[in-house]
Amino acid sequence: MTHDMNQTLMTGRVMMSKSYIEDSILSAALEESLGDSKVYPLAQELNHLYGMKVTSQVAIRKDTYGEGIQYRFCGIDKSLSGGGGFVLSHDGIPSCVVYYDNNVYHMYVPYIIKERGKDTWDRKTISSGKISQIIKTLTKKKFAIRNALPPMQLEYTDMAYAHRQDGKLLGNKRRDLIDHQNTLHYDSSKREYIQALIGKVYNGAGGISHEADNFFKEYIDTANKMNQDIESHSSIAHSEIVNGFTAIGVTTSGGYIVGKVSHNDSLEFELTDTQCLRSLDQLSYYDSLKPMLTMLKLRLEDAGFDVDRDYFLRDTGRWDESLGIYFTQGLRDTSDGNPFDTQWTLLPNLKDNLV
Repeated sequence: MTHDMNQTLMTGRVMMSKSYIEDSILSAALEESLGDSKVYPLAQELNHLYGMKVTSQVAIRKDTYGEGIQYRFCGIDKSLSGGGGFVLSHDGIPSCVVYYDNNVYHMYVPYIIKERGKDTWDRKTISSGKISQIIKTLTKKKFAIRNALPPMQLEYTDMAYAHRQDGKLLGNKRRDLIDHQNTLHYDSSKREYIQALIGKVYNGAGGISHEADNFFKEYIDTANKMNQDIESHSSIAHSEIVNGFTAIGVTTSGGYIVGKVSHNDSLEFELTDTQCLRSLDQLSYYDSLKPMLTMLKLRLEDAGFDVDRDYFLRDTGRWDESLGIYFTQGLRDTSDGNPFDTQWTLLPNLKDNLV
C-alpha cells in the first residue's frame, strides 16, 4: 500500500471520528487523537448503542507492582496508558471513560458495576480483548445512562439548611431551637419546675412558684420567637430553591456542563436540558447570565476564596445569598484528574434566560 493510500485511509478515519465527538467540543486535535486511537472502535460502538459522544481526553496512569497492574486518573500527561483515555458523555454528562492497554479494551464507569475485582478501579471497569464481550457484559449488568450515579447529588434539606440570613445558617437556627427545647430535659435546676407544673395540671396540686411561672413564660416566648424566625427563613430559602436554577458545571477534563435544576413535589431534584460546551459564550442565553457571572467573579475575588475558572468553588453546600447562588459538587471522589468530579455553580433562574 502506497504512502498516499495510507494517508487517505488515515484521513478518512480521522474525519469519521468527527461523528463521535460532541459538536460543541469538537476540535481538530481531539478529532485526530480519537481517530488515531486504538480505542476508537469501542467509542463508535458505545455511540451507536447508547448515544454517547466523546467530550474530552483524560490522563490515565498505569502503575506496575510485580505482576499486578493498577490504573488511576492523573492530572498530568505522564505515564499514560495506551495514549490515555476518552471521556464519553450523554447529553453533556460524563458517563464513562474508555481506554486501550496491553491489547485489551477497557470501559470505566463512575460506580461499582461488577461484584468482584482486585481493587475499586477494577470493580468499576469492564475489560476484554473483544468489544462484543464488553457489550454483552454491559447488557448483562443492565447498564443504563445516568441512572447509577446522579451527576449532581442535591438534598433539599441540606440545601435549605445551608442558607444564611443575618449571618446565621438555617440549620444552626434549628439546632439552637433543639438545644433550647432540651433545657427541659437536661437542665437539672428546672426539673422541679416541670414536676410542679405536672402536679398542677394532672394531680390538682396548688399553683407553681413565681420563679417557675416566669421560667415557662420566658421559655415559651423564646421558643415562639425562634420558631417564627425559622419559619420566615425557611420560606425565603424555599422560595429561592423552588424557583429553580441554571446549573453550570466544570470537570477536571475541561469544558462546561450547563443545564436546568428543578425539584418536584417530593423535593427531589432533577437536572435536565444538559449540554456540554467549550466556553460559556456558546450558550444562547449567555448575555443574560453575564451580569450575574461578572458580579459573582468580583465577589469571589474580594472574599479571597480558592476559585476555579472564575466562578467555581470546591466548597460544597455554600450559598451566596445576596446573589442567590449555590455551590455544590456532584462527586465526592476528588482524586487528581477524575473526570467525574464535577463542581457546580447554581444561578437563580431569570425570566430572560429560561430558553
